[in-house]
Amino acid sequence: MDDAAYEFIFRREHEHWWFRARRELIADAVRRAVPAGAPFLDVGCGTGSLLERLGDAVEPWGLDPSPESVARGRARGLAHLVEGDIGAIAGLPQAHFAGVGFFDVLEHLDDDVGALRLAHGALRPGGVVVATVPAFQWLWSRHDEVHQHRRRYSREAFGSLFREAGLAPEVLTYYNARLFPIAAAARLAGKALGLHGGADKGVPPAPVNRLLERVFLSERRALARAGTDGAFRAGLSVLAVGRRAD
Repeated sequence: MDDAAYEFIFRREHEHWWFRARRELIADAVRRAVPAGAPFLDVGCGTGSLLERLGDAVEPWGLDPSPESVARGRARGLAHLVEGDIGAIAGLPQAHFAGVGFFDVLEHLDDDVGALRLAHGALRPGGVVVATVPAFQWLWSRHDEVHQHRRRYSREAFGSLFREAGLAPEVLTYYNARLFPIAAAARLAGKALGLHGGADKGVPPAPVNRLLERVFLSERRALARAGTDGAFRAGLSVLAVGRRAD
C-alpha cells in the first residue's frame, strides 16, 4: 500500500464501520479455528489491532513490513512482532504455529500460493490458515489501485489456491454480503461514468457509521455455521480456513 493508504488505516481502524466489523468477524473465525492459547501468526498484522482484540484467546505473533506499524503494535504491548516481508515467515519457528492469518494481504502479492506454502511450513501438524481477500475481479476499481492490489478472487479460485498450497479448505465463503448489492452497484456505476476518485472518504456520520457496522456484523451467525459450501452466494470479500494436509 502507499503511504496515504497506511495513514488512512492508522487514523480510522478504531472508528470506521468496516474496520470495526471486519475485526470482530475475523476474530470470531480465528477463535473457532485455533485452539485457545495456541500460537497464532498474523501476517501483515499492521498495528496489531486484531491481535489485541483476540486478547488471551491466542498467543499473539505478528509480521509486517512497516516499521511504523510494528512500533505501534509493540506500544500495544505485543511482544512477538517481527518487521519483515512475506519471506520472513521462513525465519520464524517452523512447524510451530497452530494458525497463520492473511487478512487482506494475499491480493497484494505476486506469488500468493508461495506465501501460503510458507505458511504451511510454519504450521504445526493439523494447523490452519485463516485468510480473507477481496472478491470478484469484475469489481476492480480505483480502490484496488490505491491499495496496490494485484487481483481479486472468486470463492472457487481461492479454494483452488489453498489446495495447491497443501491446505484442505474447511470454510470457504463470501462475506460482507448484505451490503454487497449497494457497494457493487456503486462501483459499477462509478466505472460506467468514468469516475476515478479514491475509494476511502473517511468515517461516515455517526448514525450511518453505526448502521453500516450493525449490518455487516449481522452476518456473524451465518458465518459461524459456514463450511465449504459457503454462507453467502456473493459478497465483497472471501473468507477461507484451510487445514494443513499431512
